[in-house]
Amino acid sequence: MLSLGFSRGDEPTGQVVAADAAGRVVLALRAVTGVELQEEDFDGPWLGGLSAAGR
Repeated sequence: MLSLGFSRGDEPTGQVVAADAAGRVVLALRAVTGVELQEEDFDGPWLGGLSAAGR
C-alpha cells in the first residue's frame, strides 16, 4: 500500500493523491486482495445484507 502512495503520515503521494475517496478504496482493495474491480461490477441490484434473497 505504501508503493501506491498510502502514507503512515498525513500526506499521501503517488496514485493516491490523484484519486478521490472512492478511488482510494478501490486502490486499497486491489492492493490488499488482488481483486480488480470494473465499473460494470457495480451494475444491477445489491445482493447482500438484509435485502438478500433467502433471509
